[in-house]
Amino acid sequence: MRDVTVIIPTARRANLLPVALRSVAVQTAVARIARVVVSENSEDRASRDVCRRFAELPVEYITQTPPVTPVQHLARLFGADGLPDYVAMLCDDDWWAPAHLQLALAALEAAPHASAAFSAVALVDSERAVRGNLYLPAAFLLGADGESAIQVAEFDRGAVLASAWVHTPFHFSAMVARSRPLRTAAGGLGSIHPYIADQMLFAELSLRGPIRFVPQPGAFIRRHAGNYDQYTVQREMDRAREEGLRRVEELAAAHGESPAAWWKQRLAGTPGGVSPDLANLLWNHVGPRRVRECGLEAALGTSRRFAWVKRLERATWQYAKPWLPPILLEAYRRFRDRAARRPPPA
Repeated sequence: MRDVTVIIPTARRANLLPVALRSVAVQTAVARIARVVVSENSEDRASRDVCRRFAELPVEYITQTPPVTPVQHLARLFGADGLPDYVAMLCDDDWWAPAHLQLALAALEAAPHASAAFSAVALVDSERAVRGNLYLPAAFLLGADGESAIQVAEFDRGAVLASAWVHTPFHFSAMVARSRPLRTAAGGLGSIHPYIADQMLFAELSLRGPIRFVPQPGAFIRRHAGNYDQYTVQREMDRAREEGLRRVEELAAAHGESPAAWWKQRLAGTPGGVSPDLANLLWNHVGPRRVRECGLEAALGTSRRFAWVKRLERATWQYAKPWLPPILLEAYRRFRDRAARRPPPA
């Protein structure tokens, strides 16, 4: 049964697209793929020749003429007519693990009420000698133990909105959604900053059904100079993050939810304190003012560690990276990865 459309938005990345398409071609659930829509949002047509090399896939190469904003591009793709039961998205610079689609579809089919399923993602620098950091939703960090690491989790709208209040909880490239809730959720995006488009889409999806989460890495997210957060000035990202916080708060309030109250209740019942990773997310993304106003400071206690590492990373990426020699950048990446892997105190 072919009931999945794979959507790959692209723009002038013909050099990276082959890895993405190759990862689709080797999916264990490739027999369920009805279409692979590669949508070019630029005047460059080099990606057309790349698509022709994958004759084993039902690739449809389309163009956005004239090019539109990234948010408009997604809204068009997710709101298109004729989508089958499921829609999977893959960014042109990322790739999937072979079983990603199979595991996400199984998670969705086991819960007919769910709107979407996501896998964990690995943030990596290259498809060669893969190493990097695991990216997990904030709500998952509350129960990160041996059991949660091997079981599919389910987040209701309160948990997703609380996570979206802290950061973007999932990644586009890890998403497999039911087409009907995805279409209506994308229609609610409107005119927003592209930096928070994913954050708000996932929040909207949670209002249309719980979200399932596969804790094993199913998508690999390539870190490179073309990433939005690599070339955008920090002030603009800070403004977008503030807009995202405000929009999530308003969306939650409109549906009787309070992200701050959700976190206050969960953190109060956390035995052994809060992990440094979660504490840093709250301090750095929600911000000290909101943390204190919402009464979360006492719950976080002394768990705020390595916060200076995140600040150093922002400063390095935004200001120093263009002038740093490659050997220093590699040394910094190794230091960052080691700090991220450091276990929380017993």
